[in-house]
Amino acid sequence: MFYFVYLVIVTLYTALIGIGGQNLFSHFFDGATLIFVLLPCIVVLFCTGQLKAFGRSFLLIFGKKSASVSECRESAASVKTAGTITVIFGMMGFIIGMINGLSSVSHMASDMEYGIARDAAVALVSPFYASVVCAALLPLYFIIKKRIIALEK
Repeated sequence: MFYFVYLVIVTLYTALIGIGGQNLFSHFFDGATLIFVLLPCIVVLFCTGQLKAFGRSFLLIFGKKSASVSECRESAASVKTAGTITVIFGMMGFIIGMINGLSSVSHMASDMEYGIARDAAVALVSPFYASVVCAALLPLYFIIKKRIIALEK
């Protein structure tokens, strides 16, 4: 329950305060970037056999499933893996975007400032998504670690 409250508060904070009440969708949604950040996360979790444990972590956080200590450890590791992968690919997307943005400067004779600002804004969406995913997953990791400690006693 507290995790749900956390997610609602973070979402409202980002929507209302973070962008000054402007249209959240037009500023922070870029489908290609979202796929670039999340798809590797899913692939890595699947290929390492952690996808089921990752799904279980959401059941654990809302108290829908009882689990052993080893299952909780496995879920915590999968959440940590997902967070790490999103940061890595978010930074990669940022770097790719900045390189593409800066390379387009040479092709613009007029409206150069507009082009640079537009490309920089799109490039910054990748680390934003990575940050959002990490912010959402971080409490999962710590709550599951807390559960492991309680089960070990």
